[in-house]
Amino acid sequence: MHHPNRCSVKIFVLLLTGSLTLGGCATPGGDSGPAAGSESGGCNTGIAAAVGAVAGALIGGGNNTVKGALIGGAVGALACVAYNYHVRQVKTAQQVQEDYRATHQGKLPQNTVVDRYETRFSPAVIKPGEKTELVSYVQIVQGQDSPTPLVEEAATLYAPNGKALKTLRKQVNQDAASGAFQSTFALALPSGVPQGKYRMETALYLNGKEVAKRDTHLQVARLGAPDTTRLASLGY
Repeated sequence: MHHPNRCSVKIFVLLLTGSLTLGGCATPGGDSGPAAGSESGGCNTGIAAAVGAVAGALIGGGNNTVKGALIGGAVGALACVAYNYHVRQVKTAQQVQEDYRATHQGKLPQNTVVDRYETRFSPAVIKPGEKTELVSYVQIVQGQDSPTPLVEEAATLYAPNGKALKTLRKQVNQDAASGAFQSTFALALPSGVPQGKYRMETALYLNGKEVAKRDTHLQVARLGAPDTTRLASLGY
């Protein structure tokens, strides 16, 4: 039985998953307020998974058709990963200045500093189709001789095989120049995504310059999961 050329099928898969991404999955949502944003879009996970399953079955062929369909469905589901971002101030500028003075001989910095930056997933272990949040704590102390700072946080989610899935960058301190802020990247992983360890790489920017970076890990596990080791053959 003749099977389609794998290279041409791979291009077909990339075109279809790319069109799904451009058509809805990565369409930014409008800001819901001065400190909130989203990249949830209107991606149809059922269609995305179905397209991936068909392409995977074509690539698998013969006795590998079912396995290829399962893997392809996982690829389609990955195209629909979505973020929602929110931030709120948890300490005033005066409070963080007092904290800083307490550990720096009563002095404030000459230049603005990010005094503290922490990230964690809550929860850190989920099943496909469930939601989690990357929670960040950012503490900014404005320098005595510094203008109002612009502080931004960027986050990129990586699949278990290391492929970047989504990136979002938002301003942290929209409502105040300095203080302590808690930001959340609410993350929705559709049913059908492959199990494994996902990595969220976050970076903090002060006036456009990267000043801190963190890696946080999320475990996605489910019972009876199909073998997804061939995702790499599709570029995922």
